[in-house]
Amino acid sequence: TDAMDCYCRAVNPTLLATDDDIYKWCSDFFVAKAKMTGLTFFGAIMVIVINTGLTTAIQKLSEWEKPFTVSERDQSVTWKVFISQFINTGIVALIVNTQFDNNLGVLKGEYVDFDRNWYIKVGNTIIFSMILNVVVPPATTLVGNLILELRRRYTWKGQTTQETLEDLFTNPNFDLAARTARLMNTLFVTMLYCSGMPILVPVAAICFFVTYCVDKWVLLRVSKSPPAYNESVGKLFARFMPFAAFIHLGFALWMFGHPIAFPSQPFGLYASDFEAAFTATTDTTTTTTTATPQRAV
Repeated sequence: TDAMDCYCRAVNPTLLATDDDIYKWCSDFFVAKAKMTGLTFFGAIMVIVINTGLTTAIQKLSEWEKPFTVSERDQSVTWKVFISQFINTGIVALIVNTQFDNNLGVLKGEYVDFDRNWYIKVGNTIIFSMILNVVVPPATTLVGNLILELRRRYTWKGQTTQETLEDLFTNPNFDLAARTARLMNTLFVTMLYCSGMPILVPVAAICFFVTYCVDKWVLLRVSKSPPAYNESVGKLFARFMPFAAFIHLGFALWMFGHPIAFPSQPFGLYASDFEAAFTATTDTTTTTTTATPQRAV
C-alpha cells in the first residue's frame, strides 16, 4: 500500500538483515526498488551503446554518398547522427511510455502526462543517460589513446614491415562530425526536458566543459592535422539551435501544465464560486432595495 511504501522509504536498508519485522514488511519494497534502479541503469547504458552503434553505422554508410569534399561528408554525417541520437535518447523513451488512445494494441504505455511516476521511472533513465554521456565518450577517448600509446611502446619492435610500423605511429583522425552531433544531441535533450528536470542544465554544462577540454587535448596532441574544413558544420549547428528553443517552450508548457507543478483548483470551480457569489450579492441588493421605505411626497 501507499502507507507501507511511505514507511519503508524512511527505513535504513541495513536493518533488513537484523530486524525480522522490517524484513517482513519492507523486503518486497526494497526488491522492487532495486529492480527499478537496475532497469534504469540498464536503459541508460543501452542508450549510449545504441548511440555508438548508430554513429558507426552512419559513418560507414556515408562513404556510399561519394561527397566531393570532407566538409560535405561531415555535414551529412553530423545531421544524420544527431537526428538518430536525439530520437534514441529523448524521443523513444517518451513515446514508448506514453499511453496513446488507439485500438491498434501498440503504444500502450503507463503514462498520459508528466506525473510523479513518470519522473521517477522515465525521467531518471533520461538523467542517467545524460550523465553517462558526460563520462563515457571522454573516457573512451582517453582509454583508446592510452592503449594506442602502450601498443606503440611495447609492440613496435614486432612490426615486420615499414607499412605496419607507419600505421602504428600514425595518429587517428579527429572525428568532427560525431563530436558535433553528440553536442547537438546534448543540447536538444536538455532543452526538451530541463523544464521538469532542471538538473539536466548543470549536467549539460559539465558535458560541454569536459568535451571542450578533452577534444582540445585530442586535437592538439594525439590526432592528425585536420583537413581545411569550411564553415558548413558550424553553420549547420547554428541553423538547428532555434528549433531547440521552440521545443523547450512547447514542453515547458506541457510540463508546467500538470497539476503537480502548480497545484490549483480547476477553472470550473472558480467559475461556479464566482457565479454563486454574484447571485448572492444580487439577491442581497434586491432585498435591500425592496425593504427601503419610500419618502412621502
